[in-house]
Amino acid sequence: MLIDKDNDGDITFDEFFAWWSKADKLKRVDGSHYAVMTKALEYFKRYDKDNNGYLDIDEWRHVMKDIGMEQYTESGLKGLDKTGDGRIEFDEFLTWLGWLDEKKQ
Repeated sequence: MLIDKDNDGDITFDEFFAWWSKADKLKRVDGSHYAVMTKALEYFKRYDKDNNGYLDIDEWRHVMKDIGMEQYTESGLKGLDKTGDGRIEFDEFLTWLGWLDEKKQ
């Protein structure tokens, strides 16, 4: 399930709320969906340097470098990029964090 339903590159509040309201898709970290989403957005925004709502290959490279796995940048992107657009969107990022059950998407 993608958050950006109209694939315009922007996630509207309605799109985000519709996705977030399906609470069974989130694994609870500390019992609070708000805390989970706040932390996930914090991580995502840390690497989304141009604020376009997705991580391109260069931004993803920074993620992988920071966790000591830069050699897996391209294979990691290909594995997570379910839409095949060459970028990692927020829901794909959540899957990578382990906070979204990819089988239920």
